[in-house]
Amino acid sequence: MASGGNSCLSEWLAFDTTRTIRVRVPLLGIIYYLTTVAILIYIIVYVFIMQKHYLLIETPQGFQRVNVEDPCIPLNAETACTYPHLAGTPGLDRTCYLPSAFRCPHHAYCATSDTPKKDVNSEEGGKMPCKYWDHNSMVFPPSEKGALTLATRAIIVNQELTNTSTINVKGVKKQFCQDQAEMECQWYPLSREHAYTGGGYMADVGNFTVNLQHSFWAPTLPIEANSEQMSGAMMKCKAGMDCDDNPDHWEVVRTLPKGNKDSSKMTLRDILYVVTPGTTSHVAKGVAGPGMDLDDMSDACPEKCGGKLSTYRFMGMMLHIELTYDNTGLVIPGSSEDDIKYTVKVFAKPKTIYDIEVVQRASDANKRTIHHLFGVRMVFDAGGQVGQFQFTTAMLQLSTSFALFAFATILVDKTMLWILPCLGFNKDASGRNLDYEQAKYATWPPSAEEVAQLEKLEKAYQTQQGGTVGGPEKPPGMQSETQPLLSGAGTGTGSGSGSGIGGYGLSPEYMSDYDEAYASALRRERDAYAASRSHPKQPPFRFAQPRSEV
Repeated sequence: MASGGNSCLSEWLAFDTTRTIRVRVPLLGIIYYLTTVAILIYIIVYVFIMQKHYLLIETPQGFQRVNVEDPCIPLNAETACTYPHLAGTPGLDRTCYLPSAFRCPHHAYCATSDTPKKDVNSEEGGKMPCKYWDHNSMVFPPSEKGALTLATRAIIVNQELTNTSTINVKGVKKQFCQDQAEMECQWYPLSREHAYTGGGYMADVGNFTVNLQHSFWAPTLPIEANSEQMSGAMMKCKAGMDCDDNPDHWEVVRTLPKGNKDSSKMTLRDILYVVTPGTTSHVAKGVAGPGMDLDDMSDACPEKCGGKLSTYRFMGMMLHIELTYDNTGLVIPGSSEDDIKYTVKVFAKPKTIYDIEVVQRASDANKRTIHHLFGVRMVFDAGGQVGQFQFTTAMLQLSTSFALFAFATILVDKTMLWILPCLGFNKDASGRNLDYEQAKYATWPPSAEEVAQLEKLEKAYQTQQGGTVGGPEKPPGMQSETQPLLSGAGTGTGSGSGSGIGGYGLSPEYMSDYDEAYASALRRERDAYAASRSHPKQPPFRFAQPRSEV
């Protein structure tokens, strides 16, 4: 009983450990070393040189402050509708520098007294009366964190507190009220009464200058910079290309040099030129020429335009402006820790309109003016990646990459165990069978059953050798170092001939016992014998005696 308990305990506590063998098969060597070299190239070239995984990467956070400047006021008619010289051109309000432009009174979308009434409408190609407002009236709020609204159309509604029970009542005169102390006392006329029909366009809106001051910082790394410390570029998606993250699909239309306080200024015309058109079904495609024309029909119409086919200028729209920072060279080519770069990309949000009502208070508490503004709503955000070398990050990536070398060993193992035998590549140059599975896997020490069979084989061998006690000089399979061990039944290759196993001359009655399990045990005993012969001080080789059962 004790022996049976020990046997079960041995099985329960058995575990696998690494066994190293040297495989002398050229085909497997070629597979192993080619795979190892490929993994090494991948780690050095792709992981560390191209992807720079030794850097600790973080997504930057940013702050944007945006305001708007009016177009320059020309001193004479010759400078109207022109851009200033590189050295600057004097204007009425200031010396005008690029990218600003001088005001212009000639616009195709502005209706005049000579415009036919049928052409005054909100549709594509239509005209509306124009107003030459300044930024104080066109922008709300005047300065905003990370966003900006620039009006393209305005409806002016002059309201007065009115008793609504007297409005449009036949025979009753409209009465006014004060303080809105009663429910019927409300502002009239309604501010949205002519939202889809009236108002006028903001002339020269494309020449208004957007002044973008921005900065970023890394959440934990000591990396930060502002717009004057970085060089940037306004990017436009190439015509016909997918407007995705592939840098080859984008082109620079304007550089924004560092150290220049005006480098982050851009006109609305510049912004609309680089817009990536919005889409709801697939990745947007770049277009030739301006990315957005305010006089094109809005894709939000007629659903959001009161059933009319109105333009972007008439109904407004929303733009997403993406600021991408990089100091690794992985997102923006050419950037580095000493030369942080940023890009500006503009995306139109599909099927959007935008309007806002701004209250203009009057001196009379019972009167007010509403500026109902439709226009371009711009929302800014920061993205990209910044990084810095960290020893811990580099070591973690290195150890993870080196784990890939195990793949080469697994690939060779499975090729050796599964593929080569099926293809017939399990013999060496001398025609000996190569037992890959036995070479790879083994159990130690041998079980009692395996030892008993070894005893039987030893006795059989001794009987055929003349009954020599203590066994021959070498056990079966060790008479010749070049003789194949258990290569199958057939005529032996040693002295004498006859039917047997691998030339051992065993009688046929023992053939049925000579299965794979016994061959496995005999191989291990042969290896143990070879090891004992290499150490003369060890006792002579003997097969282990079976334990007596209690």
